[in-house]
Amino acid sequence: MGQTNSVFTEKEMDDFEALTVLNRREIISAFKMFRALDYESVSEDRTCELPMALIQSIPALRVNPFRERICNVFSYSGTGNMTFEDFLEMLSAFSDKSPMRAKLEYAFRIYDFDDDRIISRDDIKTTVLCLTQANELHGEDQLDEDQMEFLIDKVMEEADMDMETGICFEEFSTLMKQKPEFLEYFRLRI
Repeated sequence: MGQTNSVFTEKEMDDFEALTVLNRREIISAFKMFRALDYESVSEDRTCELPMALIQSIPALRVNPFRERICNVFSYSGTGNMTFEDFLEMLSAFSDKSPMRAKLEYAFRIYDFDDDRIISRDDIKTTVLCLTQANELHGEDQLDEDQMEFLIDKVMEEADMDMETGICFEEFSTLMKQKPEFLEYFRLRI
């Protein structure tokens, strides 16, 4: 075994494989990526928690308008800071091999900004703001309040089947399964 492979025991590798959709090669690649964020800290203690700012610096997250929310959802501590296990769970969820149901569950949590298990009008507004603020960086105009309300109404109209206070997981799942581009965008490459 190479030096990186000996970082984990055989049992740890078996556990990582059992808990994720990643194979050993992908797990080692993920560890190398994690360790490269702060070589000294991770080499000293591979169970350390790295700050969200470092996690957000990986190329796949750096350009993602939801990078902060993604870090918060996958951070066991809820701070956005991540251990290697948190990082591995994130990479597994965004893997092409991850089951659709798992991707849907994580996507729902990412868009449920207030963590109340319902995607409300406020959650949709926050989602749109994340997207439009990213567009603003590229010189595109922001939505005015009327445009924002119109867009939120359209999303609610399309997704909130029971016309309650928001979009539940089942409604979200039904809607996303009708969008073939969902799987294309809900992934990160290792």
